[in-house]
Amino acid sequence: MSDNINAGSLATLADAITPSASDQLAPELWLSIFSHIPRNNIPTLTLTCQSFRSLAQPLLFDNLALSLTQRIAGNCLYGFDYSIPKLFLYGSLKNHIDRLAFYASDRIAPSIRSIRVDITLPYLDETKGVRMEEGGDALIEEFFEVLPRFTGLKSLRLSHIDFSARRLTQLAKLTCLPVLSLTIFHSMISAHPEQQLPLVGISDFKMDDHVLDPFTRLQTDEDLARWTTFVHPKRLRSLRLLRDYRFAEALLPSLSREPFENLRILHIPYGITASPYFLAAFSQFTGLKELLISRMPPSPSTDPLEIPVGFVASTLPQLEKYGGPEVFLDIFPAGHHASTLCELTLWGSLSDGSSDPDTTVSCLERLFGVGPLYPKLVELPNVLGSLHLVVRDLTEELFLFVCRNAKSLEDLCITSFTHSEYGSKGIYGRQSLLAAATREIPASIQTLTIQTCFGLPSVERVVREVTLLTGHLTEQRGLKNLQTVQLSFDDYWACWNARGAGGEATTGVLRLRKRFGKQNELEVSLFHNH
Repeated sequence: MSDNINAGSLATLADAITPSASDQLAPELWLSIFSHIPRNNIPTLTLTCQSFRSLAQPLLFDNLALSLTQRIAGNCLYGFDYSIPKLFLYGSLKNHIDRLAFYASDRIAPSIRSIRVDITLPYLDETKGVRMEEGGDALIEEFFEVLPRFTGLKSLRLSHIDFSARRLTQLAKLTCLPVLSLTIFHSMISAHPEQQLPLVGISDFKMDDHVLDPFTRLQTDEDLARWTTFVHPKRLRSLRLLRDYRFAEALLPSLSREPFENLRILHIPYGITASPYFLAAFSQFTGLKELLISRMPPSPSTDPLEIPVGFVASTLPQLEKYGGPEVFLDIFPAGHHASTLCELTLWGSLSDGSSDPDTTVSCLERLFGVGPLYPKLVELPNVLGSLHLVVRDLTEELFLFVCRNAKSLEDLCITSFTHSEYGSKGIYGRQSLLAAATREIPASIQTLTIQTCFGLPSVERVVREVTLLTGHLTEQRGLKNLQTVQLSFDDYWACWNARGAGGEATTGVLRLRKRFGKQNELEVSLFHNH
């Protein structure tokens, strides 16, 4: 069967099926057939017969969004002006409750795959967090009351929620927890210190932005410790805590107590690696495949990682994806990831996040297990397909090392923060570097990106720079797989895309866009896949 059934085929299908015929196949088989029908044709399908309507209508309601914002009249959001007590409700509270009742019905609820709840209420007392209007709480209470009915849920995003023990108990009743992705924003867990909280445990946990309570205040250490209720050693597969090291630090003690064999993805802020609990916890992640250590926001601690006595590095996981500081890779044995690492992003210890090119080469030698210091590891296979390096200057030695030791490379991005030689010569003007790129770049390369912070005097110079470079790569080097070349300058972002595919001769299409302000390309690159 083709992937999709068009409208004409749908009409033919409807004409051929009688009411009795629709009962001859199991509902599961009909649902499998309906999954090939484009979503915009589902309403037509529901008009065919009552059986089809009963089966197909829930397919139209796979996403539920409840967004209620209450603002004080006037121009201020929280408005600590007691003379203006009147509220504007953006979105009718009753309409939201009616919608929730419909989505939570026995026929619709099992089809819901994604839910987003965002209730923003104003308050008058910033210290105590006293709200002016309790109507939004009624909607939240009703939501947690019916939450266990959404048995097919895969993604849940909750914003500005105060998790009481009762609400956590309702959340723990979801039968889909082993596959649930939960994203939290501006929420907290309020409970008595002696109150026993249920172990919710989900598959994918993400704390989006900083750990603030519903009133945008920083949470205490005691508040943060309660979030361990979402961490289950047997269920957790993904943990993303990119923005706030305090929150990550609060979870480390519980993560270090027992193995998390199913954890595959870990995103943490830089600085948490200096915690005495970190290596103990990291040793428990034996099945980890993806590790991202963010530079956002800057951590108050930038001390080097201290490796404790007796630490056994050979038991650490072999990563498939890594993004983070070069220095962190020192805890692994040489060549530890050579046969598994597919995507790599490295930034350095300099103030702008860059690294000295020679330091980067030394890090890559150890990572790949090549070079004079590791002669016995030189035969290790290399499967690296995507590489992003952040360096102070793009040198010929660095470029040649990458090209000669990453033969399967498809995506290469080099961010350079230099302002010196590039300013007058550009990239194409450095003939030795250009010759190295033309001669040594792997035939497998599909995307080449070079990001710089120098400016060229005119648009014509930008066009010439890109045109000459892509001409050498496509004509002289004969790179048949090359599809995209991107050059970033201080004022422009130039992108060349091949028109043809599969090795067809092409001149390509060049696009330019103006860059506004000082964009941090490093951070963009670190997060573009996450």
